[in-house]
Amino acid sequence: MDKKEQDWLFDKCLDLFYYKDGNLLWKNKGSRRSNVVNPDTKWGKQRQVNIEGKTYSVSKIIYLMHHRIYPSSPICYIDRDNKNTRIENMVVYPEPPIY
Repeated sequence: MDKKEQDWLFDKCLDLFYYKDGNLLWKNKGSRRSNVVNPDTKWGKQRQVNIEGKTYSVSKIIYLMHHRIYPSSPICYIDRDNKNTRIENMVVYPEPPIY
């Protein structure tokens, strides 16, 4: 993702969501039954959200909202629970160099 797209996504996420206690929440609940973004994901599956027709990882959106960087590498979870999306539980390792 280039810098321009990353900046657009950051601004869009600040308009749509807020973060509280490890959850990404919709600012405007609308007709949704919950304001938590995609809470019903089965164990082992990554939670995702659609923004203007494109699918993004909820964990990466949370990371973006805290660090202003949308990671290209996978997010690792310190406690190995991908539903625990507290920012202090997420680590992004740099991509290995290509030789």
